[in-house]
Amino acid sequence: MDTMYPNPEEKHKSILKNMIPAIDTMLNVHDPQWELGTMGSWGRQLVELMNNTDNHSCGVLMLGWIKSSAARIVSRYGMENIVVARKALLMEDFLSEFNEAKEEALSAITCT
Repeated sequence: MDTMYPNPEEKHKSILKNMIPAIDTMLNVHDPQWELGTMGSWGRQLVELMNNTDNHSCGVLMLGWIKSSAARIVSRYGMENIVVARKALLMEDFLSEFNEAKEEALSAITCT
């Protein structure tokens, strides 16, 4: 994943060529039942993201992509406005059912 280039797969082709077999080997070392050579046959999908040209928004873009790709996260973000995206990511985590401190956090910011 690289939001700095319009075609990151092409830009990082040589890195991917070496990284995929290395991860495949690492998985086999961790789990001897892992069949070596299988990861290289996995399909790849290029996901269109807004290009990052400001050298400081990549974290928000990456977090948004990861969260939108996770099966348990159903919301999507409009990444056209990075400020709105940052707020959306923060509020989703803050209000998430998985936030164990949600009630305490809400009571701390609520005037009662």
